[in-house]
Amino acid sequence: MGFLGGAIKITGKVVGKTAEFSIRTVGKTISIGVKCAHKPKIAEKSDKVSKGLGKVMCKTAELSGNELGIAMDKVVEYGSKAGGSIGKYIAETKGADEDQIKRAKIIGNIIGGGAVGLCLGDLVGTALTGISASSALHGLVAAKIAVAGGIDGAKNKK
Repeated sequence: MGFLGGAIKITGKVVGKTAEFSIRTVGKTISIGVKCAHKPKIAEKSDKVSKGLGKVMCKTAELSGNELGIAMDKVVEYGSKAGGSIGKYIAETKGADEDQIKRAKIIGNIIGGGAVGLCLGDLVGTALTGISASSALHGLVAAKIAVAGGIDGAKNKK
């Protein structure tokens, strides 16, 4: 796997663990609030559901990161080949000799792969930043629910 693909794979793991932690934190926070309202069965269910959902989200993000990494490497490879072909074509149309054509193709490969990699890296980075921010926001909301006294409020003791 290339540099960009490897970075995306690692980022997928980090995002997956962040999402898992956030979901489990939300579940635990809701559970604490529900326990305060004397609803132990709902609290236990919240814990179980959030653990299961957290694990699924983590694995999904890891697999997506791995597949996305492989796809990104392929796109960069194709961008590099396209850049090389363009460089070669330009050199040939300008009447360059064989050595100049080879150099133009190499430079085109570098520029094509670099340009595609830069654009893809920027797009993926922006998307992953949004996912991480969303997970953090969910955790904050859950904490506020717990501080406010749970889902139905601790006042509704029965």
